[in-house]
Amino acid sequence: MGKNRRNDRVRCHQFYWWHLTKQLMKLPSFFLFLSLLLATTTARAEAPGSVTITVLNASGAVLASGSDAKGAVFEYHAAYQKGDTVVVAGPKDARFFVVQIDPAVNESLIYAPASRITYPIPFNQERKSGYNPAAFGGENHTIKARLATASELSTYRNVAVNALDKRGQTEYFPHATANIVTRNDPQFYERNAIDGNKQNTHHGGWPYESWGTDKRLDATLKIDFGREVEIDKVRIFIRCDFPHDTYWKSLTMRFSDGSTMDAALEKKAEGQDIAFAKKKVSFIQLENLQQISTPLGWAALTEIEVYGSDPGAKP
Repeated sequence: MGKNRRNDRVRCHQFYWWHLTKQLMKLPSFFLFLSLLLATTTARAEAPGSVTITVLNASGAVLASGSDAKGAVFEYHAAYQKGDTVVVAGPKDARFFVVQIDPAVNESLIYAPASRITYPIPFNQERKSGYNPAAFGGENHTIKARLATASELSTYRNVAVNALDKRGQTEYFPHATANIVTRNDPQFYERNAIDGNKQNTHHGGWPYESWGTDKRLDATLKIDFGREVEIDKVRIFIRCDFPHDTYWKSLTMRFSDGSTMDAALEKKAEGQDIAFAKKKVSFIQLENLQQISTPLGWAALTEIEVYGSDPGAKP
C-alpha cells in the first residue's frame, strides 16, 4: 500500500510539472526568455572571444544567427517586423563591445556587464522621429559587432556616446535618463542627447533630434556609464533653432562622487567645453538649467559629450 502511495505521488508531481510547462509554453514571454537564454548560451559555447549576433521575432523564435571569433559581420535578408529583436552576445567575461546595429546608425563602444546587448528594433514614431530614414528599412541589413580592444578602452574619447541607447533599458551603457521630455515625443527623447548626432540648427525629427525639456526649470538629464570612467571635460551642444529656440545661460553638473560644478553657456551652435580636474565617476547629471530670460521658452540639448577613458579596464 505504501508503494502505491509513493507511485501516486510521483504521478501527481509528473502531472503537475507537465501541466505547468504546458501553460508556460503558451506565453510569448516564456519563448522570448528561452530564446535569449539559448542565444547567450550558444554564443558562449563558440570559440574563445567569439561574438554572436541573433535575430529573434516577437515570440522569441530565432530567425537567424551567426558568430565569428574575430567579430561578427552579420547579414540579415528579410524585412524587420514589429517585435523583432537583435541580441549581441560574447564570452561570459566580455564587457566591452563595439557595435553598429545598422549602417545608418553610428557605431558605439558599449559596456555590457552581462556580456549581452538586447536591442528591440524601433518602429512607428520612434523610428520616424529619432533615426535616419534609411535605418532598419528594406530587406537587407548589416549588423556589426566585435569585442573592444584594450587600446580603445585606454584611448581618450567621448565615453558618453551610445547610438543604441533606448528608454527603459538598463542592460548596457552609456544610458541616458531624464525626468522630463517634451510631449513624451521620440524626437525629444533623452537618448537623442548621446546618439552622436550634433546637427543643431533646426528642431524636430532626425537629423535634428534633441532632448526637449518642455519649458521646465526642474529638468534633469543623467548619463549613467555603468562603471567608473576617468573624465576631465564635458562638451555641450545646445539646440540653436533661433528665434524658435531660447537657450540656457548656465547649468550645474552633478557627479557620482558627490561633487558639483556650475558652468556658463553661450548662444552658439558650436560645442561648448567645460573642463575640470580628472575624476573617476559612474554618472554625470545636468541640472539647474537656467534660461537667459523669462517667460520660459523652448530650450533643448542636441548632444552632450563626456571626454575621458577606461584606464586599466579589461576588454
